Amino acid sequence: MPAPAARTLEYTRAEYLALDEAAEEGRRWEYDGSRIYPMAGATPEHNQVAHNVSRHLGNALVPRGGHVTQSDQRVHLPPRYVYPDVVAHCVDGRYTDENPPSLQNPELVVEVISESTAAKDMNWKLPAYQEMSSIREIWLVRVEKVRVDQYVRTGANEWALRYFESMDDVLRSEAFDLKIPVAELYELVR
Repeated sequence: MPAPAARTLEYTRAEYLALDEAAEEGRRWEYDGSRIYPMAGATPEHNQVAHNVSRHLGNALVPRGGHVTQSDQRVHLPPRYVYPDVVAHCVDGRYTDENPPSLQNPELVVEVISESTAAKDMNWKLPAYQEMSSIREIWLVRVEKVRVDQYVRTGANEWALRYFESMDDVLRSEAFDLKIPVAELYELVR
């Protein structure tokens, strides 16, 4: 099911925050600094991949004091607000005083990309993540095929791209000192 089109009206930050705060359970929007985007319902495959990523990151990072959350943690990328599929940080989290609180210093963000989310994830969320100085890695995990793009920060405004297209590949993260077999990210996905 394709995501609904963004409303053409512009919203202020205050209007967006009021809308997101008043949203009924399970309803969320992302904000690009002027427009809002309703979060579309996810497919079972999308949810399974996000769960697999979250589980493997949690198993690796939580024993070291890291925090890993899935899809309900809003992140503030001034002036934007987004809900990554998975977000992690190993330093103390800084949060806004908004309701719900927004994480201000993610270190790793993961987007599970499907046909309905690809344009938004690639065209404005990826560049916004790359502008955020606290983010050390970005993973884009495709649902329709085996493909993981791993962006690794190499300098202030420099990123290296590694991609994995085989179930036999192993995603290596030097920033977080972990290895995850790609096949484990796609467990139980048809």
